[in-house]
Amino acid sequence: MVKRKMHVEKHLEYPNKISMDECRLEALLKINEMTSSTRKEISDFTLERAIELTGSKIGYLAFLNKDETILNMYSWSREAMKQCYVETRPRKYKVDSTGLWGEAVRQRQAIITNNYQYPNPLKKGVPEGHVDIIRHMNVPIFDEDKIVIVAGVGNKETDYNETDVRQLTLMMQGMWSILRRQEADRKLRQLSHQNRLVLESIGEGIFGTDHEGIIIYGNPASAQILGCTGEELIGKHIHTIFKCYQSENKNNLDELPIQITFKEGKSHNGEDNFIRKDGTVFQAEYNSAPLIESGQIIGSVIAFRDITKRKQDEEDLKKSKEKLEASLKEKDILLREVHHRVKNNMQIISSLLNLQSRNIKDKTYLELIKESRDRVKSMAIIHEKLYQSDDLAEIYFTDYIQSLTSYLFSSYTKKCDHIKMNIDADNIYLNIDNAIPCGLIMNEILSNSLKHAFPWIGSQDTLYGSFEDLPKKEGQIHIKFKENHDKIILIISDNGVGFPKDFDIKNTDSLGLRLVHMLVDQLNGTMELNNKKGSEFIFTFKY
Repeated sequence: MVKRKMHVEKHLEYPNKISMDECRLEALLKINEMTSSTRKEISDFTLERAIELTGSKIGYLAFLNKDETILNMYSWSREAMKQCYVETRPRKYKVDSTGLWGEAVRQRQAIITNNYQYPNPLKKGVPEGHVDIIRHMNVPIFDEDKIVIVAGVGNKETDYNETDVRQLTLMMQGMWSILRRQEADRKLRQLSHQNRLVLESIGEGIFGTDHEGIIIYGNPASAQILGCTGEELIGKHIHTIFKCYQSENKNNLDELPIQITFKEGKSHNGEDNFIRKDGTVFQAEYNSAPLIESGQIIGSVIAFRDITKRKQDEEDLKKSKEKLEASLKEKDILLREVHHRVKNNMQIISSLLNLQSRNIKDKTYLELIKESRDRVKSMAIIHEKLYQSDDLAEIYFTDYIQSLTSYLFSSYTKKCDHIKMNIDADNIYLNIDNAIPCGLIMNEILSNSLKHAFPWIGSQDTLYGSFEDLPKKEGQIHIKFKENHDKIILIISDNGVGFPKDFDIKNTDSLGLRLVHMLVDQLNGTMELNNKKGSEFIFTFKY
């Protein structure tokens, strides 16, 4: 509610109040019909009617900015423009520096000054050449709690009163409501135009339907996909483009899945065969969403796209995948057979070497044959693990370590009853390029420990007494196989007699250690020997 402050005594209201209300309503009806007029035209028209309604001679209308600090003078009455000789009329006025014009904003109520010529502390004067002001009245117009308009009139022949305030306020409030509605309509039209442009630029087909499924809008893409014009789509039922509906002669639309949108107001996604105008059928994917207003389903929006090519690509991909899987299965079987045959051939070589060793009496040659047999066996175990593995590209190396140590221990019969094997290995998988050299390295180092590290342990389950000065009678071999970032660390150590103090690992006549050097180079790794307590070999190579 607008509060009003009067600076003069109250006068009787006009006797023709009803006529004033009628004139105001007639003016507002006229404003309401000015749909194609500009804001300036509407403001000027309203101001002239307000001047007539209040019996004034001059008037003005100003809009406020959002923080109510600036008065933007928008309209002056025609009479005021004729009488005013000020060359430069500022269109913007600061509320805090404006005289009586700004009081309506500062006091947030109507201000009446019926004796404008009398001294008044609120007055700040007018520019030279400005129209003479005898009486003045202005009112603030609110939009909720914000002042949006200040309208003023002046020079009425009689005093302004509350009736004038009421009529001017109602006139301006009516105008503001109309301006707001027109602005909302303009934005709605602009948004509708923008939405239509968006819909027409989309490559997907889009339908708009009423609550019965009758097409009331179709974008250009929908007509193009269906091979018809936009006009031919309008008025058709959405289900007439569904192949299943036509081919099965369905009379009950509720049986179609898309009907859930119209019946229950729920979104629905699906795929179906659509029919073009020429009768050809294509596969389509569609999404339907209900349009709901005041709780009622008033229509739907349906977007669809031709997925024939995608379906064909999926079918081709499926066939290619099946062929590839069949080919890989064949190769898998073939590769397993290769590993199996390599393993068998190595077993045969190992057996032949074992048979050959029975006829050799010289211990040196016998040892060479045995070492060769163990090397062949270490490689045979790898091919056996690959043959048994689910992944033919790599093997679980911890399992391989267990198998290799078991084989080597069994090959040294009773001697190993006094040697304990300790294995600490991470869950590491190695491909065949790394597994074979790593396996051969382990074979050489473990064989060396079993043969030479524990001389006090006999081969016939006996302990020789000549080594009683050694602190431990039971042999200990430790294997660590660890992953450290992108590297593998293999440590093989024992608590045996170790190597001689002057032993040079880089210059040795041992075939086994020379082979180890070659295998380390093959792995692009490093080798280190710690010979302080027994022997400890440390190997590092990239994963």
